Amino acid sequence: MKIWDGSQSLAQWGGVEYVGQGKPGPPVSERVTFETARDGVTPPKGFSKFMRIEVRPGDQYFSTSGFRTLLRQHPGNSIVKKHPGDDSTYVWCVRFPAGFPGAANIWVAGREWHHDGGKVAPSHNTVWPDHFNTDVRGGPEANAHTYVNANYFQGYAHDEWYTIVERYRHNPNPNGAYELWGARCSTDKEFTKLVNAPGIGTMYDDFLANYLLYGLYASTGLQQPLVMYTAGAAEFTTSAEALAYAQVTLTGSVVPPPPPPPPPPVVTPQELRDQAVAELKQTTVGYVNKNWKVPPPGTHWKKALDILDQIT
Repeated sequence: MKIWDGSQSLAQWGGVEYVGQGKPGPPVSERVTFETARDGVTPPKGFSKFMRIEVRPGDQYFSTSGFRTLLRQHPGNSIVKKHPGDDSTYVWCVRFPAGFPGAANIWVAGREWHHDGGKVAPSHNTVWPDHFNTDVRGGPEANAHTYVNANYFQGYAHDEWYTIVERYRHNPNPNGAYELWGARCSTDKEFTKLVNAPGIGTMYDDFLANYLLYGLYASTGLQQPLVMYTAGAAEFTTSAEALAYAQVTLTGSVVPPPPPPPPPPVVTPQELRDQAVAELKQTTVGYVNKNWKVPPPGTHWKKALDILDQIT
């Protein structure tokens, strides 16, 4: 089931951490827009819009560190927090223009799972000049352990769409899980599983709530504006549903998820009586002769009576 859709408008997200919050600054429309065409970019297959996100040097959000334009998942002005045991899968279709620097000054390019603490967030997506990276941490915040630090899409092409599918089970070690699939939209016909990390920590032991941020976040060393494009943002209850939805970015059509198993056949009362009689015909043991108050498990009498109990 689709839990959330962030692919059509800013209202579906609910808020933006950017330079125009808390002090005079540009309108949010100068940092985040939904477009049908801009900068020579058109949406990926299967979608009519994409989101353009920009951050510029000096874009400080209140008095926080670095420069950021980060969307929050909090429709209705209530931040959606994930707690231990929450498990869902997200889809992101992303594109980075030619000249995107992807240097160490960039802390987030895409998805981040943050927490209520003051140190490094538990998980980030970042983009470098020649590869993408994702990390996942757990344990105590002050002494966190990195469970995942994976590079992927090595040698990726700028100005092309790539689709990321991420399953994230929020839990301290060892009950969390992280899975990552990816594909290049112009050439791939199916998704490749890039990371499979069960039995890990995906949130800090002392901060048992994560919340989603998405966009661009850089250090104060940023020297040029950064732009990224994203489309099709959505959250699903299962990975199978998310992968089926994301398939449209590769082939132009959605692959339906496998159907649920058929319900068990309905057994009529007469069929149950026949089954009970068939059990009793297999025994010569007398119920009374054995002095049973309740026939022992495994006997034909016990099986027959259990079948008769199913008749309503």
